[in-house]
Amino acid sequence: MTQYQQQLIDYLPPVMRNFLKGSPKDELLKKVDATLLVFDQHVVHIESGQSNQFQETAGDLDPNRLAIACKLLLAEQQKERSVLLLFPPDEFVATRQVMPGIGKDNLVSAMKLQSENLLPTFTDSVALAVNPESADGGVEHVALWITNERLTQLFDAFERQDIFLVAIKPRVLNIEDSSTDCFVDEDRNSITAVNVIDAVISNWWHVNKLDFEDESYV
Repeated sequence: MTQYQQQLIDYLPPVMRNFLKGSPKDELLKKVDATLLVFDQHVVHIESGQSNQFQETAGDLDPNRLAIACKLLLAEQQKERSVLLLFPPDEFVATRQVMPGIGKDNLVSAMKLQSENLLPTFTDSVALAVNPESADGGVEHVALWITNERLTQLFDAFERQDIFLVAIKPRVLNIEDSSTDCFVDEDRNSITAVNVIDAVISNWWHVNKLDFEDESYV
């Protein structure tokens, strides 16, 4: 590990450093060739601890520049590369919805039908992620949303670099710590706190750090 790589690891918050330890028992990691963590204009290859830096475009994460940075990290892999991408939480929108009488088999489709009411400011079509097991815990469900346009941008950018993007996941949901059910993700842009019980998101709180500059929020 180079001095630069160690400096980056030291720069990461303690909870983010845990990603670099890896987990051979993680079933998800067995299905992919590489897990890549995106954090503050850096991408870290979890399995090796190597990292690369990329530039954002007008303050936004650029899928093309990210994909190129990822390809450089995976250059030594000769076979087809299948990647799990651990993405910043602020790329997702969380909603809480009360849906009494909806079973887990129908939860996803029922929430999709409510997307226009849940996300009235979204003009693009959206993709949904929710654990159907939340139906066993009550009538309230926390779902994560991301626009299909954003997903297409990411998948296309990685495909151009000959990388198969298996899945995109909020990095905070990849933290493993049996001593707590509340996890906090903080980078230079935002802070996200998530309460996870039995693999089901029970609470999701997110704040942009720019809001702290607004007196009405403080």
